[in-house]
Amino acid sequence: MEFYKVNNINDFLKEGRTNASELLGLKGTIESYIKNFFGPAIDLKLDMNLNIIVQGDYKAIFFDQTALLNPLAKLLDVDTSAINPEDFASILRVRIQNKLNELKIIKSEGELVVNFPTIRSIYANKKDHIEKSVQIEKSCNSIKPSNQADLIKGKKLHELGISRTEHASNLIEAHTFSLQSFMIAYYADIERIERYIEYLAANVSQAMMPITTMQSLDENKINAYINNLRTTQKKKEL
Repeated sequence: MEFYKVNNINDFLKEGRTNASELLGLKGTIESYIKNFFGPAIDLKLDMNLNIIVQGDYKAIFFDQTALLNPLAKLLDVDTSAINPEDFASILRVRIQNKLNELKIIKSEGELVVNFPTIRSIYANKKDHIEKSVQIEKSCNSIKPSNQADLIKGKKLHELGISRTEHASNLIEAHTFSLQSFMIAYYADIERIERYIEYLAANVSQAMMPITTMQSLDENKINAYINNLRTTQKKKEL
């Protein structure tokens, strides 16, 4: 059994293809599972860190565990630049745990700015969108007829990058939203993901897609890539 790191999945696309649609679909399925059962508030998105497994004639592509660990580290502003690749996963988990302990005691937006700028940016954006949704709803309620109000509302939401689904959620959250409520939800989700990180990382890596079933990738390009890596490795061993 052999494993090979994929630097850029688009290098293996067939002519005329613009993305690896099957892998993007798998990515979306994994993300939906994590969101629904572990982190609805943070809606974590995987990195496209992929590997190839080769066993005889069987080849499959799967997500590396860092596809999950990296976005979690970025969310918590964990510096990964100096981590040895061989110890990356284990060290990263320790650093995530340490940052999570810091996050638990955050009490003000100023502390977020200093210690967790990424989460602060998410909080500020969410707060801004909630306020704008409330303003739009109030301004459009006085417009008649209702279908005209709905058209204007849709145009304003589109200009601000707020979907109809988010708008409806914003109007509900507007009654209870605060820094405290945001932090409680974010901490709970990140803590839950961290608690089950080994389980989730294993599941992410076990979701394999056989190359022979993929219409978007060129198996000949993959074979050439693998053979080149094998040749390079043999030269190093001489």
